[in-house]
Amino acid sequence: MARQDISACLCLRSTGSEARRPYHDGAAKPLEAATLHWACQLAGLVITPINWRAKADEIDFYLSDSQAKGIAYQDVSEEAVEKSSVAHGLCRISVGLSDRGGAVPFAQMISAETSDTAPRVSADAWSIMLYTSGTTSKPKGVPRRHCAERAAGIAHIAQNMYGRGERTLGVMPLYHTMGVRSLIAMSLIGGTFVCLPRYDSVQALSAIEKEKITNLYLVQRSTTIWSITLNLKRQTCRACASWASPGRR
Repeated sequence: MARQDISACLCLRSTGSEARRPYHDGAAKPLEAATLHWACQLAGLVITPINWRAKADEIDFYLSDSQAKGIAYQDVSEEAVEKSSVAHGLCRISVGLSDRGGAVPFAQMISAETSDTAPRVSADAWSIMLYTSGTTSKPKGVPRRHCAERAAGIAHIAQNMYGRGERTLGVMPLYHTMGVRSLIAMSLIGGTFVCLPRYDSVQALSAIEKEKITNLYLVQRSTTIWSITLNLKRQTCRACASWASPGRR
């Protein structure tokens, strides 16, 4: 476990957050989002990642519906969080922002020196809650236990025939079930989850070559993302799976 994950975990504990209480993550940056994910796992908090494009009224709904105790956000979500009436009554963590009136800077959370820590809950505890898209009605929170998440991660590894030490590019957002699945899968096989701050075809291709990416997990219907597959033969990536239709490509 990375030092910053442990530092973030201890800081979350110091806020007085109870185990099993939801913590909302509206951060778009995958490195910080991944760090908060692992920190919540260790601290025994239920992380509830949401789309960083969510508006103030949507944030109010998510926070109230999940009975959240805190929210983490960055610059792209700052205005919406500031307009959220519910968020102001919670512990707030600002990512990549200077002092924001009561919000705890993420950089401060991960800067402290710390020793190893142990998980506070068992495998049967709630781990994460993902919300449905809300196409036909209000979004619904779907809670998942730690054991279910790990089992799904193992199934993902088996389905895609991943080997030990694989390296994947974090293209799928961490508020999406398959983004989380990719993150967990890499941790189970001693692999590497390479974070991409914001999707860009040139940056993605550069990362594939520089980081020696061995597999990709993408969204089939996104023509922007799928455009990089035209260049895969010139890269080191040997496998590409689609969320809509998993398997080798």
